[in-house]
Amino acid sequence: MKCNHKKTIAILLCVISLLAIGVWIILDKYNKPNIEVSFCKSVGKELTKENLEFYRLSYIKETEQGICFCFSVKEYENFEYSKCLPDMIKVKKGIENYCKNNPDNELNYKLINVRFDTFPGDIILGMSNNRGNEVFTQPVVLSFFSNVETSIVDAEGIKDARTIGFVIKSFEELKHLEQWNNLEFTEIIGPELTEEQMNYVISILPNCEIIYNGKNITPNLK
Repeated sequence: MKCNHKKTIAILLCVISLLAIGVWIILDKYNKPNIEVSFCKSVGKELTKENLEFYRLSYIKETEQGICFCFSVKEYENFEYSKCLPDMIKVKKGIENYCKNNPDNELNYKLINVRFDTFPGDIILGMSNNRGNEVFTQPVVLSFFSNVETSIVDAEGIKDARTIGFVIKSFEELKHLEQWNNLEFTEIIGPELTEEQMNYVISILPNCEIIYNGKNITPNLK
C-alpha cells in the first residue's frame, strides 16, 4: 500500500510539473513578439528590453504600409491613455538609435509605421518616418504622429515632430511651441483665443498648418 501511495504521489508530481511547463511555454509564446521580418530581428530584440509601462511589442511584419511595429497593451485594467506618451518616446528613440547605429540595415530605407493599440475598438496611436509620398532620408526620424493628443510640456522630448496634436489649458502653454521648428501640421484643443493670440501662434509656426478647436486658422497653408 505504501508503495502504491508513493507511486500515486510521484505521478501527481509529474503531472503538476508537466502542467507547469505547459503553462510556462504558453505564456512565453504569448509574451514573445512575432517578428516576421528577418532584418528586424535585432531591433525587435532591443525593443523587448525597453522598460515600457503600458506596452509590449506584439509583432513586426511587412505590409503595404511598410514595416509595421505593433505594440499591445499589457494590462487594460492599468492602462491610462493620457500617460502612454513616455512609452511611445522610448520606442521612437529605440528604433531611431538602432537605425543610426546600423546604417546598412534595410530598415533605414523602409517606410516605418509604429502602432500602439489602446482599448478594444478605440483609436490606434501611431508614428511614422514618412507620410508615404516623400523621399526617404537618413538618419531615420519617426516624426509623424497620428491620433496623438498630448500636452506641449509632456511632448518636450519629441520636438522633431512634424505632425502631432495638443490639448492645452491656457494660452501660456502655446508659447512653448516657439521651439517646435519642424512642425508642419497640428491640431490643438484648448480655450478660446483672441485674434491677437491667434496671430501670435501663427507667427511662431509660420510653416505649420494649424487647426484650432476644429477651425483652420492658417488658410494659406491648407
